[in-house]
Amino acid sequence: MKFLIKQENIHKALGAVGKISSNRTELPILSNVLIKTVDGLITFTTTNLETAITHETTGKIIEEGSITAPAKLLSEFVASLPNTNIEMEVTDTNIRLKTEDHSCLIKGVSAEDFPVIPTISSGQEVVVDGDTLKKTLQSVFVASSNDDSRPILNGVCFYENSGALVVVATDSYRLSEITTTIKITEPLKTVIPNQTISETLRLIKPQEKVTVTFSGSQVQITTDESTIISKTLDGNYPEYRKLIPEASEVVATLNKHDLLSAAKVASVFARESAGSIQVTINQNNLSVSSVASQAGENSTNLSVEGSGEGSVTLNSRYLIDTLGVISAEEVVIEFSSNTNPVVVKPVQGQELHIIMPLKT
Repeated sequence: MKFLIKQENIHKALGAVGKISSNRTELPILSNVLIKTVDGLITFTTTNLETAITHETTGKIIEEGSITAPAKLLSEFVASLPNTNIEMEVTDTNIRLKTEDHSCLIKGVSAEDFPVIPTISSGQEVVVDGDTLKKTLQSVFVASSNDDSRPILNGVCFYENSGALVVVATDSYRLSEITTTIKITEPLKTVIPNQTISETLRLIKPQEKVTVTFSGSQVQITTDESTIISKTLDGNYPEYRKLIPEASEVVATLNKHDLLSAAKVASVFARESAGSIQVTINQNNLSVSSVASQAGENSTNLSVEGSGEGSVTLNSRYLIDTLGVISAEEVVIEFSSNTNPVVVKPVQGQELHIIMPLKT
């Protein structure tokens, strides 16, 4: 195999696929990147056996072929080069890279030793703007779990409800859900792992079209330059909707930034109490307070459009994270008692966040 490629193109390709290359000692080939020529393009692929990422780029192909190379070594070498043309030539398993001023030899491994990357030829396809998909995933991903004791929660659930695509994540202490405007024609319920969601967020561009193909226990996410193929999580996602209150006795509508600022200030004094802050609503007044027995206390009062009276203790980080992913300027916070779920949502839209209160 022999080709010419711009340094910026190969650097971008290695950056796109390099994060999932594995250092598993029992399968050292997983630390390599598969490089091959396909239909006039040069492709770079890595996998950890759960997820595979392929990035396509252009170059001048002189001789077709394939090889695998240590992903980290190759990436670091390419990153150190100036933006110029690079010649890559493979002889047996030796990879020679040359520029006008630089030359190196990297020991590769035959492409035949690389795991077979699955392909998805059919399934339920959803085509969405990159910007829409990115905002949707960011809004719910904040609530996803990293607890291995309940692996089904370590991802984002996609399912069909009344012909619309619903996206939800929860760690059992908080929950984020968005009912999208994307139409789904067939029944669907699948959970995409956290790592796949992270890679998707990293690779998609706002201005491009992204195709998501759901196919049994696999999902494929295709952008203009990259393709992610991932296994989905096994198990039954919890029936969470029964936890969402149908109505609340205490409700306040206010500016998101005001509430976010108050929560951040209160969190400074909440470090001694595991981040707990108290939100109190009294008709048209909302206060956010915290107490540090050794340092002092803090309280912020905000004018709101409210009804009812009550207080609830929340984890400050959960409230801050939730407000941080809501794009609307005005939000509603509502609850019925200090033991019931707290709902935080924009005034308009199909976005919903639940935070479970702390015991006091």
